[in-house]
Amino acid sequence: MPVAAMTALLQALRQGDEEHAMRLLSSWPPHDPALRQFRTDAGETLLHFASFGRSGPEVLRMLLAHGVDLRGVTRTGASPLHYALQGVMRPSTAALQWLLREGGPALREMADADGRTPLMAAVLGDHADAVALLLERGASVRTRNDVGNTALHMAAAIGSGQVVDALLTADAQVDARSKAGITPLMLAAAQGQRENLLRLLLAGADVDAADGRGGTPLMYAVVNGHAGIADVLLSGDAAWHPNNEEGWNAMTLAARGGNAEVLQVLLEHGVNPALPDGAGRLAGAIALQRGHIRLEWSRRAADGR
Repeated sequence: MPVAAMTALLQALRQGDEEHAMRLLSSWPPHDPALRQFRTDAGETLLHFASFGRSGPEVLRMLLAHGVDLRGVTRTGASPLHYALQGVMRPSTAALQWLLREGGPALREMADADGRTPLMAAVLGDHADAVALLLERGASVRTRNDVGNTALHMAAAIGSGQVVDALLTADAQVDARSKAGITPLMLAAAQGQRENLLRLLLAGADVDAADGRGGTPLMYAVVNGHAGIADVLLSGDAAWHPNNEEGWNAMTLAARGGNAEVLQVLLEHGVNPALPDGAGRLAGAIALQRGHIRLEWSRRAADGR
């Protein structure tokens, strides 16, 4: 087939024009190897284009019949199933069902070069229906990517409550730790994801878990300026006095950051700014030195009044 035909097919697949794609594929010589041999410099096959363009099962089936490899991966290890779940467009349920049926467990659990599985791709896209379908088909919730994050880590940081609930119901480990010791609760705190944070706490997440450098969920909330999250954690009996490996505690971190709302929340929960942290620093002295908050508060805190 001429180059023009391949160009037209690529455009149809990219744009999700299934009718045009089917016309082109139906007229393609059955023994022409061009379709199965096609690869971009990134290693993408025509099934990658069709999946990303949200083509339905008919187009995918026709490409498979022409010899395009269903388990072919890009240079970054992404399969057509990864591509079907990427982007902001809602994935085609029918296409996902077909890919999962034809590809089996091998395709369902295939991880890319960064260790991301299709379930993780669905979570990162916040595609709740796709997450539910993958879990229904047996996708593992405990697989970890190259930095040790699970799908729940990703959902806690950026996902909807519906996705977090689905993963927890599927027995995701609520206190799973990444290679750096980070838990999903820490990521929810860092990103200000209040609803996800509450769901994790309700599921039994450790409110005082410490990462590999001694950082707690409360510290993550404080450092990122999330006063409301700090309030929730302290209301759930989070301890403010632990020190990280550099000696900072929640109060001295708040003073260093200078977020008045965070400082106010800590004070309202009875945190004593006059107590030194692990390195002997006083919150009031830090705030006064950095000029972050009112001079009167800094002096009182530095003096312990």
